[in-house]
Amino acid sequence: MNNISAFAASDYDSEIIRTVPFYEELYRQIAETAKVFGNKPMSWLDIGCGTGKTAESVLGKIPLERFVFADISAEMIGISKSRFHFSEAEFIVSDISGLSFFGEFDIVTAVLVGHYLKIPERKAALEKCFRALKKGGILITAENFAPSGTVLEKLYLKRWESFQLEHGKDPEACRRHLERYGKSYFPITISESLDLLRDCGFAESEVFALSCCQAAFIAVK
Repeated sequence: MNNISAFAASDYDSEIIRTVPFYEELYRQIAETAKVFGNKPMSWLDIGCGTGKTAESVLGKIPLERFVFADISAEMIGISKSRFHFSEAEFIVSDISGLSFFGEFDIVTAVLVGHYLKIPERKAALEKCFRALKKGGILITAENFAPSGTVLEKLYLKRWESFQLEHGKDPEACRRHLERYGKSYFPITISESLDLLRDCGFAESEVFALSCCQAAFIAVK
């Protein structure tokens, strides 16, 4: 299956840090949150794992009894397989709709995944995440969010453009990336995201990290 991100799998790691503000900090926050969540060995499903950034962030910091890498791109999974050889690792080539886990995981992560889905597909994906979790387990997602009005949207996109140019993107590449907004990916507002989490059955949900372009959410089953 094809990679639906903006970048080829082989270029992903070098391109994403020039595109997403606070990318490294986001994963540090995910690792810290998971560490505080519990000290027993964790079962973890990482949806849209890409090249394995989540695993890179948590290995050696959090005890794992199982870590499942899942991605729509066989090339991304191939890169993850080449990087990680620990015995608890499993690898699946699938988009989120093809996953069918039930009550198996303490933590499910889906980083920079949800904004590729329109509302009905988002809801179905979140329901899959909910079913995959054990009772009391947590979902951590992070994605581009939509500002609540046109003035804020212009400011949001201008700040994002400035970040990319300051981090070495050429103006044409930056323009092409920003043009994907609302066409290749479909951000929703923070309040809409929290409403969806509640509608899917999560007992508690909250924003736990926020930048000028991305919001990260945590939800408890």
